[in-house]
Amino acid sequence: MTRPFPIPDVVLKDVTYENEGEIITIPNQKAIVNPVTNHVFAVASGKYNLVTHQEVMENVEEVIERENSLGTFSKNISLDKHGGRMRTTYTFSDMSIPVGDNKDLINPSIEVFNSYDLSWRHSVMAGAFRVLCSNGLVVGNKYMNYRKKHNPDLYLQDVQRALQGGLEKMTEQSTLWKQWSEEDMNKTVTEKIIKESGLNNKETEALVSTKEASTGLTLDAFLNFENTVQTIMNKWIFFNIFTQFLTHQIKSESRRVQLENNLRKLIY
Repeated sequence: MTRPFPIPDVVLKDVTYENEGEIITIPNQKAIVNPVTNHVFAVASGKYNLVTHQEVMENVEEVIERENSLGTFSKNISLDKHGGRMRTTYTFSDMSIPVGDNKDLINPSIEVFNSYDLSWRHSVMAGAFRVLCSNGLVVGNKYMNYRKKHNPDLYLQDVQRALQGGLEKMTEQSTLWKQWSEEDMNKTVTEKIIKESGLNNKETEALVSTKEASTGLTLDAFLNFENTVQTIMNKWIFFNIFTQFLTHQIKSESRRVQLENNLRKLIY
């Protein structure tokens, strides 16, 4: 379980300032604060409804436990920005879906996001995990956004629908990935996706040198060498090179989420 920072305590505090020795409270504003370190994550409106990372995970896990068909799961927590941004991935290892030659297996997963710095809306998304190389796969559709004004009962219903809908969609998603394993990439499209993905120069160099786990193919060889077996690149291999790179080489959770969103828009 990845956890660069401990899950922080967090409270809402009045926003104040001192004027000629008098403490003045600013109306209709609340600061989101770690009471242990006094780190201020953000200043929100007075109507802001705080939902902690722990509450988010407990609610999702309550729904998962209701869904007896999901089987066992692993849980990976990633925190960024002093713990102000959380991404928790629940991977269902009992549910294996074959792609390509049926030896390449994926496990469905659920991605849960929350933030105290107001940069990420609390959301639940379907995801997937490629068993062969332990990389997270970007799924094309977002299935649910939870807005904090929802009451707890409605929230749990929304999460349940997200889980059910996301896992049902996973069958469609795996069918698409099987099609990708038979769809050759051309160099022009490959270069366009890389260029528009938002990578900096150092990241681009790392991406094109990444070896795909099952074949050993690299984008550098595909793009720069002629008359070799590596001039062949299908969309599934390209997708896995990119997601391997994002999973294993991008250390900042915020940066990884940004690049995953870019890839999602470009490849689907």
